[in-house]
Amino acid sequence: MILSIVILAFNGCAIKYTENVKHTDKLKDNKFKKAFLQYWTYMFHKKYDKAYKMELPYFRFLYSKKDYISKENLSNYKKLIINSIKKKGNIYEVDMVQEGNPVLIQDKWLYMDGKYYHVQDDFLLYPKMR
Repeated sequence: MILSIVILAFNGCAIKYTENVKHTDKLKDNKFKKAFLQYWTYMFHKKYDKAYKMELPYFRFLYSKKDYISKENLSNYKKLIINSIKKKGNIYEVDMVQEGNPVLIQDKWLYMDGKYYHVQDDFLLYPKMR
């Protein structure tokens, strides 16, 4: 299944998902699916300030928005293919690749205080999430 255009409401605003993310049917939890697609849409459109708000509060405490934007180098991502999804308690792990590039991307998400947060892969900050 290819997600080409889906309109979702978030905080009173309509967000258009225009990038292709393949195998979104593997995202069974609608709340997680919405957060996941929103985050990656922000990244595709280089709206790093909005993606930054979806990172864990602890990460935002340690890294300023400026540091985050300089750290992120995702401007070359065009299409993502979801290979597998694992749920461990309140953590989702999404294994995916960029279309045309076999390098595995391991994306992590944490459900906390009624919201899904993206987890940067930083073993110093989150050693137990490996």
